[in-house]
Amino acid sequence: MLKNFYRFLFGKVQDNELILGHFDLRVVIYKEDDDYVAHCLEMDIMGTGEMPEVAVEEMKKLVEAQIFYCIDKHIEDTLINPAPQEYWRRLLHARPYNPPKPEIPIARIRRIDYALVES
Repeated sequence: MLKNFYRFLFGKVQDNELILGHFDLRVVIYKEDDDYVAHCLEMDIMGTGEMPEVAVEEMKKLVEAQIFYCIDKHIEDTLINPAPQEYWRRLLHARPYNPPKPEIPIARIRRIDYALVES
């Protein structure tokens, strides 16, 4: 089943080896205590900040670092670690959000969708 999940996200799995392709990411942004959290759901990576834009920038740095680390160590199969369902459900109550700099400069990322949960 996990093999099918990776095939869905990345494109190819051959002889239990992941062939890293292009993939999409979804980010839900929500308020927690006094900070905003930008949560990349496919990778379960979060950035925080006083404003949504700051949280997004922190999350982007962490996602980029994780991707480069996994590729460098040849452990691409550990790259996707989905967040718990409770965070995915937050997308149901969110509206599309367009941060000032939405992209992560990695060619393998096809698209990033951002959504903001209003407090």
